[in-house]
Amino acid sequence: MNDKIDEARSVLEALVMDPTVPKGVKSKIRRAFEALKENGKEAGVRVNQALQDLDEVANDPSTPSLTRMQIWSIVSALEQKA
Repeated sequence: MNDKIDEARSVLEALVMDPTVPKGVKSKIRRAFEALKENGKEAGVRVNQALQDLDEVANDPSTPSLTRMQIWSIVSALEQKA
């Protein structure tokens, strides 16, 4: 599961650096990134928190289409491991 979490964190970090992603969306992506990074919690708890944050991003109308597709890909990978 840690491989999927590390991969998701990597993609989320790239999305935060993407200049085409609106600031409000980046804030939600950062929350998901931080949830996955939190070492004091069990992996399943971290993944579930991140999935909630990513669901908000995917449903935000200001999320660019490409970003939305990347989020869906991350969600799919994390859901398989949750």
